[in-house]
Amino acid sequence: KEAKMDDARLDVMVFRNVGHLDIVRYVATAMIGAHTGLSDVQYFQTPALSVRSEQDVPVEVDGEVAGRLPVTFSIAPHKLRVVVPGPE
Repeated sequence: KEAKMDDARLDVMVFRNVGHLDIVRYVATAMIGAHTGLSDVQYFQTPALSVRSEQDVPVEVDGEVAGRLPVTFSIAPHKLRVVVPGPE
């Protein structure tokens, strides 16, 4: 609901439980936009986020392993160039 493409902030969701039924509940509530109201879901906005772990954890980006923790995510304004065809 609050995510905007141009507000220079990352929208972060932390799902605290990872059981099969929890995941089903998260997906079901996300489909109707009610997931941010769950007591075991934390939502916040930030310009940057660092993630680390005491364990060796792979980092996936678009379903592909892109590295390992620690990792820092941040907003990079105007870094994506989109080319579209002109009017005919």
